[in-house]
Amino acid sequence: MNHKRKRSIKHALAMLTIEEAATELAITPGMVRHRMRNGTLPYLCLGRTGDQLRLIRCELKTYAKRHRWELRWLQIVSTVVALVPAVRTVR
Repeated sequence: MNHKRKRSIKHALAMLTIEEAATELAITPGMVRHRMRNGTLPYLCLGRTGDQLRLIRCELKTYAKRHRWELRWLQIVSTVVALVPAVRTVR
């Protein structure tokens, strides 16, 4: 029998530091801060210094998937752009 453990709302709205969020996203803490400033990463700051973040984990996973797709797309585009001048010189 396959039992799935239900995630609680408390777990979904867990308190994370910037470093913990970076670990979950597999990016650097600087990139987390940059995305927070750009408004592309959903978060709520708690405290005056903003050390603690309330990141919704399901949003974090959605963001991580989108980020990986965008990163892969940029790699493909940069490869194609790098090959275009080489193709022109061969003709």
